[in-house]
Amino acid sequence: PLTSQEFEVIRRKAGASWQNETRWSNSCMTTYEGSYRKKQLDEFPGSRQHEPQRT
Repeated sequence: PLTSQEFEVIRRKAGASWQNETRWSNSCMTTYEGSYRKKQLDEFPGSRQHEPQRT
């Protein structure tokens, strides 16, 4: 098992790399996650409005 100090170091490194990755995928729309997030924001309100008209 890790000591609390070792765990803290790993947690800090993982957090930093996760932030870098998130920042990169947000700015790069060719990533699946980035384009999916954008697509969700664009289409979600529209699909909500169209549902009542269909019934």
